[in-house]
Amino acid sequence: MTRVAGQLEQEATPARNGKRAYLCLFRSTDKSTSGTFQISTRWIRMKPSEYETSSSESRTVFPLSKNGKPGQLPYASASDAGVWLGLRCPVGPGKQGDVVLSVNTLTSSLDSYRNSDKPELLTRISHSAARKLAEQMGCASNITSPEEIPHLSPLPEKP
Repeated sequence: MTRVAGQLEQEATPARNGKRAYLCLFRSTDKSTSGTFQISTRWIRMKPSEYETSSSESRTVFPLSKNGKPGQLPYASASDAGVWLGLRCPVGPGKQGDVVLSVNTLTSSLDSYRNSDKPELLTRISHSAARKLAEQMGCASNITSPEEIPHLSPLPEKP
């Protein structure tokens, strides 16, 4: 975590997407599966008009700001396969208003069932990693603590 935080703080401002750094990378060595689980992070340029403000049939959006309002960072956009979580972190490239710290959690081929709780469970994992990274980078006040989200409330789907 410390190494990745240092890399992010020193990185040049990205044109669109910054260099990806891995916080966790697991690959199954089982001969019957080829599953992976990964948590990565990078800086991205993102305008407020690009923020997701509602859930959809394929994505569940969870507000993670202290006030829980839609259309604000931080928030997570989750599916059965993974989570994208974005937050403001005003260090290094994040000092520019349109540069967001992105934390991605992806999983593939580790289980064969569909679970309606999976987006929330993956969001909790991603949130914990993002919070720890934010603590290392000095911007943890921009994301709720795990104690503040005992129950995640997804944003409703657009009608």
